[in-house]
Amino acid sequence: MTVSDSVIPKFILTSQWTDRTKSGATHGLVYLWVAVTDHSMNILYVGKAGGTLRKRCAEHTGGFRGGSTTGIRNRNSLNELLHQGIEIRVYARLSPVIMINDESVNSVSIDEESFIMKFRKLHYNIWNT
Repeated sequence: MTVSDSVIPKFILTSQWTDRTKSGATHGLVYLWVAVTDHSMNILYVGKAGGTLRKRCAEHTGGFRGGSTTGIRNRNSLNELLHQGIEIRVYARLSPVIMINDESVNSVSIDEESFIMKFRKLHYNIWNT
């Protein structure tokens, strides 16, 4: 399926983690897509990035163009919100390194899963499957 670029949501990244290089990374990133209105903020999606946030967002954009069923669904959902005038922000943070069996381990997957569990318990209708 070919999709016009006019329907592809664009990421405008200003985070300090946007271009962090993987070679300099000791942590992964967990990020949130957040819908922002004058009166509320709603968590839409929780994701993880092992390299740069820019690279991960580019991978999402590929999915929006038809690279995956989930990408197409997310594209359509984002476009619906954007057409309603709702701003979508991307927030990111470094995941902690934890010690397991005397080894430093990147906890990005655990961090992502804990956010998903937390937001579901708080009754956010997040898009993660």
